[in-house]
Amino acid sequence: MRYKHTQVGYVTGGLTLAALPLLYYAFMVEDGELGLLTYTMLGGFGVLGTV
Repeated sequence: MRYKHTQVGYVTGGLTLAALPLLYYAFMVEDGELGLLTYTMLGGFGVLGTV
């Protein structure tokens, strides 16, 4: 029998959901265009998604 360990990322998922309103706000502040803050947040989500 092989050992298999999996773990659910509840903290990462919760932080991502909590940050979604910030992403929406950053999008709206830039008059509907993706600004520097939005790109930074999307990049952070991309990094978290690959970990």
